[in-house]
Amino acid sequence: MNKTLRNLALVALAAAPFSVYAEVAGSGTAEDPYQIKTADDIEEMHNLVKAGEMTYFVQVADIDMAGIEKHIAPVGSDGSTYNMPINYDGRNHKIMNFAPKNDVFAAPDCYAQSVFGVFSGELKNLGIVDINISAAGGRGGAISGYLGQSTAGVEVTKVSNVYVTGTIYAGSSYMGGLFGTTGTDVELNNCYVNVNVDAAEGALVGGIAGRLNNPATINNCYVAGTATGAAKLVCAANTKPTTINGLVIFATGADDATGLVANVGDPLMANTADTKADGIAEVLSWGTFQAGQDLPVLKYALSGAGTEADPYQIASVQDLCNAYTVVNGKGCDVYFVQTADIDMEGQEEYHAIAGYDGAYNAIIHYDGQNHIISNFAPACTAPEVSLNNYYCTSIFGVPSGEISNLGVVNAYCSGDKQGMGILGAYAGHGNGSDLKLNNVFVQGEVAYDATGNYTGGMFGTSGNNVTMVSCFANVKVSGGTYTAGLIGRLRNTLSLENVYVAGSVASTVGDAFLVADADKDCEVSAYNVIAFNEGGELLGSKAASTDEDIVVATEADKADLIETVQGWNGFSADKLFEDYPMLDGFNVETSSIFDATVEENVEGNGPAVYYNLQGVQVANPDNGVYIVRRGNKVTKELIRK
Repeated sequence: MNKTLRNLALVALAAAPFSVYAEVAGSGTAEDPYQIKTADDIEEMHNLVKAGEMTYFVQVADIDMAGIEKHIAPVGSDGSTYNMPINYDGRNHKIMNFAPKNDVFAAPDCYAQSVFGVFSGELKNLGIVDINISAAGGRGGAISGYLGQSTAGVEVTKVSNVYVTGTIYAGSSYMGGLFGTTGTDVELNNCYVNVNVDAAEGALVGGIAGRLNNPATINNCYVAGTATGAAKLVCAANTKPTTINGLVIFATGADDATGLVANVGDPLMANTADTKADGIAEVLSWGTFQAGQDLPVLKYALSGAGTEADPYQIASVQDLCNAYTVVNGKGCDVYFVQTADIDMEGQEEYHAIAGYDGAYNAIIHYDGQNHIISNFAPACTAPEVSLNNYYCTSIFGVPSGEISNLGVVNAYCSGDKQGMGILGAYAGHGNGSDLKLNNVFVQGEVAYDATGNYTGGMFGTSGNNVTMVSCFANVKVSGGTYTAGLIGRLRNTLSLENVYVAGSVASTVGDAFLVADADKDCEVSAYNVIAFNEGGELLGSKAASTDEDIVVATEADKADLIETVQGWNGFSADKLFEDYPMLDGFNVETSSIFDATVEENVEGNGPAVYYNLQGVQVANPDNGVYIVRRGNKVTKELIRK
């Protein structure tokens, strides 16, 4: 008798159509910025900027500029048009090997000895690495020849979380590690320059700038490298006061002259063997830097401010892995929005967003904006040995606050520490607040590898009151003393509305469709709740429902109940996911590499053939979840090397 291995269907995100044209994705707005991912995209920017209107860019990959000798700066490439403001978020990526050979005295190239030319607006979260600028003249630097121009309509141009390494030489005019000169007020925040600057006699060259021609504010920055010839450590000409709120000088020069004049606040000189350690300690005290091999380096910076009006933006694996850095230890509300689907395949090291360091009083607000986190399969322990690092086997750890509009697909969470669940070890905490889930679903597997403790499809246990509205969990949950489709142990009130569970549950002592155990009489308030999953009781010991509106599906009424769920608020009327109702507004499709039809009791034979979760055959699989075919037998396996 034949059967189809429907449970081995792969989950894949709907892919955007492939284009052979070198068009830059996006429209240049704050909501849909241009996406810069290649050197050609940078060379195309001059055709995308707009006169008198802010144009938004995000860099989505590291970019190697090696071989680009004739560079066209985005602004100022014609030598006269400067009224084009830019907002550029590097998203912690790098631009490498920028080494233009333009004749900077020719009008079209006058600012081409810099990545952006004439930059007015805001630049953030970018590394410019291994630059090599050698110019007979003109205005230049890693960022721009002119930083800020009044014709662009930007009063203060800001540069934040930016670093530069490399070499700069100028025969004349204005050159600097960051920029040549200024045309408006400028503000530098959390930046460092480690550049060797050299200047011919009469040239104005400095570690940061050739000339500060306007008021400048320097907040928590440092300068390293060397200044030779006529070059100065910071700037060569300073005609307006500079306000210094944290500036450390590691750079060395013949006379140690900074070039600063009439500055408000003084830099800390740390460019000798005796003072270097004090300078490093000062930089690390700012909180935005961390120890490097020699000098401090910038910490990973998330876009946004973490407020309700300007939430942190989670757009990549790196963003998600570093979200914890802005949460733990803060007894306040922190806001996130996920701006893209995120594939975690192969990412073993992970820090849970909340509670990683034992601080549970942070209240997070995470809006997935109907995006997906796929292939979440962290290692059993966090990459650092720290208090409660086992929470890092879940996405959120110990979340209090609200999680909304998020899907988690093909997750695999395993380990032998307490509190196992895809979303968190704890749902809410007494030191924080209640937790609300709205329009959230999880799909995958949770496997507890030891005896004792609590395991759930969403959370291992609850630490405060939990509310779920328009949610579902389709998870295979196994292991542990108490195992359940939603929460292994309930410690406070659980309110459910328009919620279903599917998959299966199995434990060593007690398992349940929804909640397996409670350490006191805990109330479960339910409205429109259906259990499609296999195994266990409706509710475990001490967990009492005050409402009869919890239905356990049977094969006889399963189809009718699926139709019922499709009529609930928040669910699609016609879309299914893994054969069960799907939340509305999510672009997730179920597809297969192939429909594997085999005879019952057929044993696997032949060599293993591996496919990734997009259906592409992999010759040498790395760590992650794969589909494996051995003869006619197909399995889904987690590989760890």
